[in-house]
Amino acid sequence: MSDELSRLEWILENSIAPENEVRALLREYEELLVSRRRMSTLLQNLPGMAYRCRNEKKWTMEFVSQGCFALTGYESGHLTGEGGIAYGELIHPEDADYVWQTVQQCLARNRHFEVEYRIVSASGDIRWVWERGVATGQTDNGLEIIEGFISDITKRKKAEEKHGRLEKQLHQSRRMEAVGRLAGGIAHDFNNLLFVILGYSEMMLQDLPETHDMQGPVREIYNAADRGRDLIGQILAFSRRQMPEMEIIDVERVIGGIEPMLVRLIGEDIEIQVSLGAGAGYVKAHASQIEQILMNLAVNARDAMPSGGRLFIATRAARIEKDNEEAEIGELRPGSYLLITVEDTGEGMDRDTLDRVFEPFFSTKSRENGSGLGLSTVYGIVGQYGGKVRVSSQPGQGTRFLIYLPLVETARASDAAGPQEETESRGLNAPVTVLVVEDDPSVRELAIRILKDQGCRVVETRDGSDAVEKAQALEEPLHLLLTDVVMPGLKGPEVFRRIRTRHPEMKVLYMSGYSGNVLEKTDMPRQKAAFLQKPFTIQELREHLAMLLGDRAHKGGQKPTGPPVT
Repeated sequence: MSDELSRLEWILENSIAPENEVRALLREYEELLVSRRRMSTLLQNLPGMAYRCRNEKKWTMEFVSQGCFALTGYESGHLTGEGGIAYGELIHPEDADYVWQTVQQCLARNRHFEVEYRIVSASGDIRWVWERGVATGQTDNGLEIIEGFISDITKRKKAEEKHGRLEKQLHQSRRMEAVGRLAGGIAHDFNNLLFVILGYSEMMLQDLPETHDMQGPVREIYNAADRGRDLIGQILAFSRRQMPEMEIIDVERVIGGIEPMLVRLIGEDIEIQVSLGAGAGYVKAHASQIEQILMNLAVNARDAMPSGGRLFIATRAARIEKDNEEAEIGELRPGSYLLITVEDTGEGMDRDTLDRVFEPFFSTKSRENGSGLGLSTVYGIVGQYGGKVRVSSQPGQGTRFLIYLPLVETARASDAAGPQEETESRGLNAPVTVLVVEDDPSVRELAIRILKDQGCRVVETRDGSDAVEKAQALEEPLHLLLTDVVMPGLKGPEVFRRIRTRHPEMKVLYMSGYSGNVLEKTDMPRQKAAFLQKPFTIQELREHLAMLLGDRAHKGGQKPTGPPVT
């Protein structure tokens, strides 16, 4: 800059202009050079690339600032030199037309433009950029000159994409929760209906002679209701309202045990590969439900591979941190998880199907080939264990399910427990008084009839308050409380707490169409409390009576010594 200023001083000193004009011109030129230096420093340190280019599809650059390298991976000379790289070649092919049209529309209105798009850097990375520019003049051949600025917004875009995914997951979770509440409520009411159908049809089968003409039709009624019970069980699993007693299990051992069954289930034309994580850890779950998850996913994979393929099942330990990629699963707390991967090479799913894949009764299969409850059951079971299911799929590229189950530290696997004693069905050899609490009249009437047939004296009540009042007034010992869990007013556990102060030796048998985890919320030892999932059979009720009443039970049964109490 000093050389330019010296030359200008020599020219002006040898000119014929007045001295004051010469000095003024020198000051202006010096200020201009200082301004240029400041501008150069600013451009060199801006987090982005300032540019001047021609308005053509190649976006030929006449000038770029030094931020060019950080933005594109190319030195400035590569974009402006002869035979170099045109900036237009860096724009992602899918975005090139969009960028051109956006810029031309704004220039046609004599307005500045702003546009976001992707570029491919020198290293091959895809980067998001934001560009703002305006037409500032024309070249000698009439092309518009554009000046503007381009900055890297990749981090912002990734954050927005992550936020969008989490918003979508939250929306999906809330929708599934709403559907689950609806399904659970319907299933609870339907369970009461099935209990009545199962109970009376079972009684009829016991009372009718084997050769009676009605044996066949009544058995069909019973079998249909029993299938309905299985169906409702799947709905309750989806709605997270059916929780069997859980234990600490080795999932990899469960998978190893069920593998031969999966091979038979999916058929010979599908290859199954199992890769276990060699001691990935233990989870608190129920082995039969883990088997159900695997079988449902295997059936789904089989149906997606009608011409054969490969089913891959793997396990490994996974650590969820706040900032790692797996933390994007959503609703999973940071911690250690067992990750089960189930992947097939089948037909895959489109976006619409993927968005609804866990909805109950949604199925792409014919009505004869599926109920639409398989994957919703998987979703519900995993959710009630505090886990999460993630699914990814594309048409023609197969489907992958990722199942995250919380790991537990204590390795008290269920196989360490001793053999369970079998409880045989027995009647009663001593007077037994049972307090029945059930708000549904049909269910209450059937339960009372079964108990009376077993030789019990029955105290009938319609709700919790009625039960507490009658129990407090009862002079004779109360041996068993048979109560619904969810009722208007006092709930079953509260009824039990209030009554046992008057009858401390009383035992309790909870029954409900909802979850069995009520026993986990009480301090009662298992010898004094049990749970029956509605709808249950007469035989199941008899077995629980024998289990709880112990030495008051024997084979054969007796009628009560006194009249029923109502």
